[in-house]
Amino acid sequence: MQELDQDEEVIWHMLPLFCNVVYYTARQERAKLLPQLLEARQRVRQSGSHFAATRVIQWLALSAEEAGQLHLAYQESRAVLDRIEQTASYALLKGYFKDVLAVRRSW
Repeated sequence: MQELDQDEEVIWHMLPLFCNVVYYTARQERAKLLPQLLEARQRVRQSGSHFAATRVIQWLALSAEEAGQLHLAYQESRAVLDRIEQTASYALLKGYFKDVLAVRRSW
């Protein structure tokens, strides 16, 4: 139960970041979020919340792709897909990462 409370707290701390993602996505300027998302990735990895880490890496991969940093987008997507398949969790998010990988292959 304590793990769920910790997970919930991490997710609440992600709310401002989520608002920024929505704002910059609507403006088609998601690439501007890369520094903030790289920092957030480190924080959520330390938190131990798999859901939060998966979501932040999803945003990071999509932002990196938009910024033309395809290697970073590929690395992050591949790592998360491996984790999703190993743990059989968050399967609904697999499509985002597979889209990023498909863009990399077509490049």
